[in-house]
Amino acid sequence: IDGRAKRVVLLTQPPMPPPSASREGIRAGARPPFLEAPADTARRLRADAMLSGFATSRVAVLDVGTLFAEPRGGIRMIAGNGRLTFQDGGHLSETGTSLVKPLLARALADGVKSSQDNVSADPLQPQGERSRNSQ
Repeated sequence: IDGRAKRVVLLTQPPMPPPSASREGIRAGARPPFLEAPADTARRLRADAMLSGFATSRVAVLDVGTLFAEPRGGIRMIAGNGRLTFQDGGHLSETGTSLVKPLLARALADGVKSSQDNVSADPLQPQGERSRNSQ
């Protein structure tokens, strides 16, 4: 991954809500805490660990799972605005994506800044000299 682009941003998977955490389930009386199935948690954590192994100075791995963790161990299904964070069991809602957006925006801005730090007036100049000349 590192050699394929100047900057790569990978997102970990948010927790997978149980079926009872759907709009219909909540309307029917399901209440927090909503817990991810243990097998789903294990799969997600293994995938997160694998992604973390790709992290380098050019590959950022953003842990979005923590954004959806409740202090009591459940899944954050309702945001501060009172809206659901998941559209369904596999997709974030607009509110859920708004929780991820600042983290992603910061990572993208860091990547743009890093790219700009390595740019010089002479694109043929070796990269190490570009960095020294920009200081």
